[in-house]
Amino acid sequence: MFYGTRLFRGVERKLHAKGYGIHSPFAFAFITGVIYADDTYYAFSDIPSVLERNALEEALTVNENNRLSFRVVRFFKPRSVLEIHSGYGVNSLFITAPDSRIHCVSVEESPEKRAVANQLQKEWGRSITTETALSSLKEEPYDLIFLDAGRGALPPLDTLFRFSHGKTVWVIHGITGKTAKLFWKNIVNHEKVTVTFDRKQTGIAVLDPSYHKSNYFI
Repeated sequence: MFYGTRLFRGVERKLHAKGYGIHSPFAFAFITGVIYADDTYYAFSDIPSVLERNALEEALTVNENNRLSFRVVRFFKPRSVLEIHSGYGVNSLFITAPDSRIHCVSVEESPEKRAVANQLQKEWGRSITTETALSSLKEEPYDLIFLDAGRGALPPLDTLFRFSHGKTVWVIHGITGKTAKLFWKNIVNHEKVTVTFDRKQTGIAVLDPSYHKSNYFI
């Protein structure tokens, strides 16, 4: 049974990757124009150059999650972004790269990582604020929330909702671990979450109630 489910999911991912069986114009545009887009942007070379100038190119590598974060931001055009477990701040640069009007609040507990992030942010020159904990933030809604599930404790879903509004989008990187898988499953099944995209290691959840409840394996 487990093997059959995995095989079915694999076929479903291949079909959805090409847009087959997707009737929602929104989901089709997002999957083909964001998830599987192969466009190249200046930020994809500018940010590695920032790391190189700070002698961090070997310690901090740019990955596909970073490029996906950029494309998600470019698609949804947020003005406010909350990033939880932001690490050394590389993804923060990709989040703010599409538009200088974006303000990103990045939460990272480690003083060492915050110090490196502040160094990068100073040179990057975009609006990024680094905080030590979610509890230190004023509870206000953000347009986009990024969470790295592999870097620290997972916040309760109620906490994410308190930092969200009716059209907020969540991007959860690292949903393959046992705890993270359950966390993602609870998101997919939650009544306030309408559309979800499961990309094996990354889950994207849309809260917009104007969409029908759907889960896409991509």
